Amino acid sequence: MPIAVEWIVRDRVILSSLTGKVTKTEFESWLESQRYMIELGEPLIHHITDTRQIDRLVIPPQKLQKMVRSLPRTPNCGWYVVVSGALQKNRVSSLMTQLSSIQINHTDTLDHAIDFLKDEDETLRDIGWRVPLLVG
Repeated sequence: MPIAVEWIVRDRVILSSLTGKVTKTEFESWLESQRYMIELGEPLIHHITDTRQIDRLVIPPQKLQKMVRSLPRTPNCGWYVVVSGALQKNRVSSLMTQLSSIQINHTDTLDHAIDFLKDEDETLRDIGWRVPLLVG
């Protein structure tokens, strides 16, 4: 599966990992998962998206932009952190940056993303994080 979504802090921090080739159907399903998780979570809900292993998005640019703009903009949403190797700007992170109503941060590792969220939201500092083994 090219997109994995999980809570790394229960009901507070979502981690999405995109790998390989991602199709329009997979991307739409991913966005729907985000909406659902945000509804279930406890504010503020932060989201980390790791795009370092993505090869390409098989989605026309206009459709991709329309789908990304459909992300929820609620007071429940905190930071959206995009992890992209060497701070490269791929289509996903570039589109996310265009959404001015969402607070976005770019970083080059998952460790840096987690540290950033802990710095920005003190309620996450002394809480249990379920971090994948392949942290970097």
